[in-house]
This record gives sequence, C-alpha cells and structure tokens, in this order.
Amino acid sequence: MRGNVFEHDIEWSDPRLPSLMRLRENVNTHFIGDDRVAWFWVGAVRLEGDHGAWTGAEYGLGEESRVGFTLQPRMMLLSGEGAYEGLSAMLQRQHEVITSASRPVFEGYIFEGELPPMPEPLEGTTE
Repeated sequence: MRGNVFEHDIEWSDPRLPSLMRLRENVNTHFIGDDRVAWFWVGAVRLEGDHGAWTGAEYGLGEESRVGFTLQPRMMLLSGEGAYEGLSAMLQRQHEVITSASRPVFEGYIFEGELPPMPEPLEGTTE
C-alpha cells in the first residue's frame, strides 16, 4: 500500500507538541506462513500548530493472523520548526487494544539539538 494519508487529533501532555498530526505512510506486507502476514510501515509525520511544527519519519511493524492483529510500538524521529526550532523529539506510539476506535499511547523525549545519530551496527558473531 502506498501513500495512505491520515489525520489525527492527539492530546499531548507536553504543550510543545501540537495536537494536529498528519501522517502519510507506505506499507509492505509479507506472507510468513500459516495465514500470517507481517506488516512493515514507514511514514512521514507532521505535527502542526499555530506556533510551529514537528516533522520527521515514523517506522513500525505488525503481524496479522486468524486470531487478530498485533501492532508493535512505532518509533517517530522528529525535528522542530518555528517556535520549536532547535528541538528534536523521539516518540514511541503504541496501541493498547487494536480496534477501529482505539487510541494510541505515546511516550518519548524532547531535547535540545539535532537528533543524535543511531549507533553503528556491530559486526556479526558466530558465538
């Protein structure tokens, strides 16, 4: 699936995060046997408000089977604009229960400066 577009109204505990969240995402699915499907997401996120915005990417995965859908936490990596210029955010989104009416739960950090680089991968081991 390509170019899915969503708009959410989120109630944040931190006033620096605007409530309007727009998300465009691409999804790949892979059959993994026994009527199970793995889902992989990547999205472009924008939190937009009167004083500024946050933009960045969101990554996630899930699994669908006969018994239902399991969604793993998604990771958002965001940079501030306008009043939030010079700030970065790393947020995790998780659904406690997955239904058409379920609301996500967010946790994470806002900090000064650019996003830190991810650690370099280690070489594989045979042990």
